[in-house]
Formats: sequence, C-alpha cells, structure tokens
Amino acid sequence: VNESAKAMEVTIELSDSVKDLLVAEGYDPNLGARPLRRAVQRFIEDPLSEELLLGRFQKGDAIVAETEDGKTVIFKRKEPETGTEPEKELVGQ
Repeated sequence: VNESAKAMEVTIELSDSVKDLLVAEGYDPNLGARPLRRAVQRFIEDPLSEELLLGRFQKGDAIVAETEDGKTVIFKRKEPETGTEPEKELVGQ
C-alpha cells in the first residue's frame, strides 16, 4: 500500500483498529497470505484509490485510515502536529 501511495506522493498510516480488521478478515491458516492480501486490497487499496481519483487528497498529504463501525474503513487527512516541542534556547550568546 505504501509503495502505491509513494507513487502518488502521499503517506498512509493505519490505525490499530484497521490492522485488527485486516487480521480478522484476512487470516486463514489454510490459505496463507492470499486472504490477507485480498483484505488489504478490499479495505485499503480500492477505497483509497477512489478517494484519490475523486481529488479528496492532494500530493504530499498524510492520510490516516480508521474504522468507522468496526467494518468500514474511512480515510482522513492527518493534521500536522503543532507545538509539541518547547523552543530551545541558545546558551552563551
């Protein structure tokens, strides 16, 4: 997913609830990784591609994927962090 996002110059972050959904929907010990790959495609890649094509996100955006009701993945623009570090003071000048 991140490789496709890099090509579009966006970054994507998956919330823990989205990761849990992907594991729940994509885990099958008999079939290996194929169901997980399909879950990523169904819940992340396909809907995110539609969002990008509709112009809901721009180049350079950071996108967060979250679950809305435990079964639906929604995408939001990640707000930049502000003022988390105090300003540093130069000593001796």
